[in-house]
Amino acid sequence: MLQFNLGQRVVSSSQKQTLVDLASYLKHDKNIKRVLIDGHTDNVGSSVANLQISKVRADDVASILRENGVRSSLIEIRSHGSRYPVANNNTQQGKAKNRRVTIRAIRKEEAVKRKGS
Repeated sequence: MLQFNLGQRVVSSSQKQTLVDLASYLKHDKNIKRVLIDGHTDNVGSSVANLQISKVRADDVASILRENGVRSSLIEIRSHGSRYPVANNNTQQGKAKNRRVTIRAIRKEEAVKRKGS
């Protein structure tokens, strides 16, 4: 998960390094079948503006992953605006937690059940 400052639309240099490291892992793990990138905001501003900001953030994350070798066909971008808060938007700390992009790698099923097991 990457946290964003109020008004921050693109990743910082330290966040970019985290994404470069993640991309290295994702492109070498052949069991990854999808990479879900979800953009979120706090509740400051209009719902339309928040949807747009969450999309810009998620798109920037996806762009950096692609630039570093993650196949576009694996990436799915979703923007949620302020719809799914993980913390209370009535506090500054809660708002800070809600300004985020989450990245989830979905793996192929590896376990094959044997008959009689």
